[in-house]
Amino acid sequence: MAVIRLLKLNGDVNFRTGNLSFGGQIFIEGSLRPSFCVEAGEDITIVGNVERGAIVKARGDIFIGGQIEGHRTDIESGGTITAPRVREARVSADGDIRLALRAYQAELRAGHRLLGNQADERASVVGGQAWAGTLIDIYSAGDERGIRTILVAGLSPEKEKHMDKLRQQAM
Repeated sequence: MAVIRLLKLNGDVNFRTGNLSFGGQIFIEGSLRPSFCVEAGEDITIVGNVERGAIVKARGDIFIGGQIEGHRTDIESGGTITAPRVREARVSADGDIRLALRAYQAELRAGHRLLGNQADERASVVGGQAWAGTLIDIYSAGDERGIRTILVAGLSPEKEKHMDKLRQQAM
């Protein structure tokens, strides 16, 4: 027998519900509305969208069924993050980031791998930055308009900053 600590919300996180913080798993059947926050000690599932300025933090995995969108939107996971689309948001996972479709002008930081859907040519990173500790495996990067897209595999942003600091000290 096992006991599962689960907080289930049948709708959106909004002014009616307020921010959510729970030590177990959180399952949201709606969306996370602008500027609201959800934090969990385990996994988080959001069936809908994560909207502008929202914050999602989990010690476990995060699954988003809709789009992650907007400046000041911050998604942090101690495990894997799975989402179809990311637009202009910051997404950081200690494990993998799995994209079904596209990241546009986003900041992606995967401790392990950034994985896209290889069967779909829309699975791309366009603009922004994508960092992965070991591997970036996506269908395409950038676009014909020349939007600046930075991909870095094998080096985390924190390690790069530390190396820059050491280089400057050596000079």
